Amino acid sequence: MDRIRIRGGRPLTGEIAISGAKNAALPLMAACLLTDGTLRLSNLPHLVDIATLANLLVQLGGEIRMNGAAEGGHAGRVRELTARRVSDTRAPYELVRKMRASVLVLGPLLARAGRAEDIRPCISCNQLCWGRRYRDYWISCLVNPSAGREFEWG
Repeated sequence: MDRIRIRGGRPLTGEIAISGAKNAALPLMAACLLTDGTLRLSNLPHLVDIATLANLLVQLGGEIRMNGAAEGGHAGRVRELTARRVSDTRAPYELVRKMRASVLVLGPLLARAGRAEDIRPCISCNQLCWGRRYRDYWISCLVNPSAGREFEWG
Protein backbone atom coordinates (compact mmCIF):
# COMPACT_ATOMS: atom_id res chain seq x y z
CA MET A 1 0.00 0.00 0.00
CA ASP A 2 1.23 3.50 -0.80
CA ARG A 3 2.15 5.83 2.01
CA ILE A 4 2.21 9.55 2.46
CA ARG A 5 5.04 10.63 4.70
CA ILE A 6 4.88 14.15 6.05
CA ARG A 7 7.99 15.87 7.35
CA GLY A 8 8.35 19.34 8.72
CA GLY A 9 6.27 21.63 10.84
CA ARG A 10 4.35 23.38 8.07
CA PRO A 11 0.57 23.08 7.68
CA LEU A 12 -0.72 20.98 4.80
CA THR A 13 -2.69 22.52 1.95
CA GLY A 14 -4.04 21.15 -1.31
CA GLU A 15 -6.39 18.51 -2.61
CA ILE A 16 -6.18 14.78 -3.24
CA ALA A 17 -8.58 13.01 -5.59
CA ILE A 18 -10.12 9.92 -4.00
CA SER A 19 -11.65 7.23 -6.22
CA GLY A 20 -14.83 5.38 -5.36
CA ALA A 21 -14.91 2.08 -3.50
CA LYS A 22 -14.70 -1.13 -5.54
CA ASN A 23 -17.06 -3.02 -3.22
CA ALA A 24 -19.69 -0.32 -3.67
CA ALA A 25 -19.21 -0.02 -7.44
CA LEU A 26 -19.43 -3.73 -8.36
CA PRO A 27 -23.02 -4.34 -7.10
CA LEU A 28 -24.15 -1.11 -8.76
CA MET A 29 -22.62 -2.24 -12.05
CA ALA A 30 -24.41 -5.61 -11.83
CA ALA A 31 -27.67 -3.79 -11.14
CA CYS A 32 -27.70 -2.51 -14.72
CA LEU A 33 -29.00 -5.97 -15.70
CA LEU A 34 -32.24 -5.24 -13.85
CA THR A 35 -33.41 -2.49 -16.20
CA ASP A 36 -33.32 -1.51 -19.85
CA GLY A 37 -32.47 2.06 -18.86
CA THR A 38 -29.01 3.57 -18.64
CA LEU A 39 -27.15 3.53 -15.35
CA ARG A 40 -24.51 6.27 -15.02
CA LEU A 41 -21.74 5.70 -12.49
CA SER A 42 -19.01 8.20 -11.81
CA ASN A 43 -15.78 8.18 -9.84
CA LEU A 44 -15.22 4.47 -10.47
CA PRO A 45 -11.84 3.17 -9.35
CA HIS A 46 -9.36 2.11 -12.02
CA LEU A 47 -9.12 -1.57 -11.02
CA VAL A 48 -8.99 -4.96 -12.74
CA ASP A 49 -12.21 -6.15 -11.02
CA ILE A 50 -14.12 -3.16 -12.45
CA ALA A 51 -12.80 -3.91 -15.95
CA THR A 52 -13.53 -7.66 -15.59
CA LEU A 53 -17.12 -7.10 -14.48
CA ALA A 54 -17.60 -4.58 -17.30
CA ASN A 55 -16.38 -7.22 -19.75
CA LEU A 56 -18.73 -9.80 -18.22
CA LEU A 57 -21.69 -7.41 -18.57
CA VAL A 58 -20.84 -6.86 -22.24
CA GLN A 59 -20.67 -10.65 -22.75
CA LEU A 60 -24.18 -10.92 -21.29
CA GLY A 61 -25.53 -8.29 -23.69
CA GLY A 62 -24.85 -5.01 -21.93
CA GLU A 63 -23.40 -1.91 -23.50
CA ILE A 64 -20.82 0.22 -21.73
CA ARG A 65 -19.64 3.68 -22.64
CA MET A 66 -16.70 5.24 -20.86
CA ASN A 67 -16.57 9.00 -20.53
CA GLY A 68 -14.36 11.41 -18.71
CA ALA A 69 -10.80 11.11 -17.59
CA ALA A 70 -9.00 11.14 -14.31
CA GLU A 71 -5.75 12.80 -13.46
CA GLY A 72 -2.91 10.44 -14.20
CA GLY A 73 -4.38 9.31 -17.51
CA HIS A 74 -7.04 6.86 -16.35
CA ALA A 75 -9.82 7.16 -18.90
CA GLY A 76 -13.31 5.94 -18.26
CA ARG A 77 -13.91 7.06 -14.70
CA VAL A 78 -17.53 7.71 -15.69
CA ARG A 79 -19.32 4.71 -17.16
CA GLU A 80 -22.76 4.46 -18.65
CA LEU A 81 -24.12 0.92 -18.50
CA THR A 82 -27.16 -0.17 -20.48
CA ALA A 83 -28.69 -3.64 -20.75
CA ARG A 84 -31.59 -3.05 -23.13
CA ARG A 85 -31.69 -6.77 -23.73
CA VAL A 86 -29.92 -9.64 -22.04
CA SER A 87 -28.62 -11.66 -24.98
CA ASP A 88 -26.95 -14.41 -23.00
CA THR A 89 -27.40 -15.96 -19.57
CA ARG A 90 -24.21 -17.97 -19.74
CA ALA A 91 -21.33 -16.38 -17.88
CA PRO A 92 -18.04 -17.20 -19.65
CA TYR A 93 -15.85 -19.21 -17.30
CA GLU A 94 -12.70 -17.37 -18.32
CA LEU A 95 -14.22 -14.22 -16.81
CA VAL A 96 -16.08 -15.79 -13.88
CA ARG A 97 -12.97 -17.52 -12.56
CA LYS A 98 -11.07 -14.24 -12.34
CA MET A 99 -13.10 -12.72 -9.52
CA ARG A 100 -15.54 -13.79 -6.85
CA ALA A 101 -17.59 -10.64 -7.37
CA SER A 102 -18.88 -12.04 -10.66
CA VAL A 103 -21.50 -13.82 -8.54
CA LEU A 104 -23.20 -10.44 -8.27
CA VAL A 105 -24.73 -10.95 -11.73
CA LEU A 106 -26.56 -14.15 -10.68
CA GLY A 107 -29.48 -12.42 -8.96
CA PRO A 108 -30.06 -9.77 -11.66
CA LEU A 109 -29.80 -12.41 -14.42
CA LEU A 110 -32.28 -14.64 -12.66
CA ALA A 111 -34.68 -11.73 -12.07
CA ARG A 112 -34.45 -10.33 -15.59
CA ALA A 113 -34.04 -13.40 -17.79
CA GLY A 114 -35.35 -16.16 -15.52
CA ARG A 115 -32.09 -18.12 -15.72
CA ALA A 116 -28.38 -17.93 -15.02
CA GLU A 117 -26.06 -20.55 -16.47
CA ASP A 118 -22.58 -21.99 -16.41
CA ILE A 119 -21.35 -22.46 -12.90
CA ARG A 120 -18.37 -24.77 -13.37
CA PRO A 121 -15.91 -26.60 -11.18
CA CYS A 122 -13.46 -24.37 -9.38
CA ILE A 123 -9.86 -25.09 -10.34
CA SER A 124 -8.58 -24.93 -6.77
CA CYS A 125 -11.15 -27.19 -5.06
CA ASN A 126 -12.87 -29.06 -7.93
CA GLN A 127 -16.28 -28.32 -6.42
CA LEU A 128 -19.11 -26.63 -8.28
CA CYS A 129 -18.41 -23.06 -7.34
CA TRP A 130 -18.82 -19.52 -8.50
CA GLY A 131 -15.64 -18.07 -7.12
CA ARG A 132 -14.61 -19.94 -3.97
CA ARG A 133 -18.09 -20.45 -2.49
CA TYR A 134 -19.87 -23.73 -2.97
CA ARG A 135 -22.84 -23.72 -5.33
CA ASP A 136 -25.27 -24.63 -2.55
CA TYR A 137 -24.44 -21.39 -0.76
CA TRP A 138 -25.30 -19.26 -3.81
CA ILE A 139 -28.34 -21.29 -4.80
CA SER A 140 -29.75 -21.15 -1.28
CA CYS A 141 -29.48 -17.37 -1.50
CA LEU A 142 -31.43 -17.26 -4.76
CA VAL A 143 -33.99 -20.06 -4.68
CA ASN A 144 -37.46 -19.69 -3.31
CA PRO A 145 -39.25 -23.03 -3.78
CA SER A 146 -42.56 -21.27 -4.43
CA ALA A 147 -41.04 -19.14 -7.21
CA GLY A 148 -41.19 -22.01 -9.70
CA ARG A 149 -37.55 -21.78 -10.74
CA GLU A 150 -35.70 -24.85 -11.93
CA PHE A 151 -32.02 -25.57 -11.63
CA GLU A 152 -30.18 -28.19 -13.63
CA TRP A 153 -26.72 -29.38 -12.74
CA GLY A 154 -24.57 -30.43 -15.62
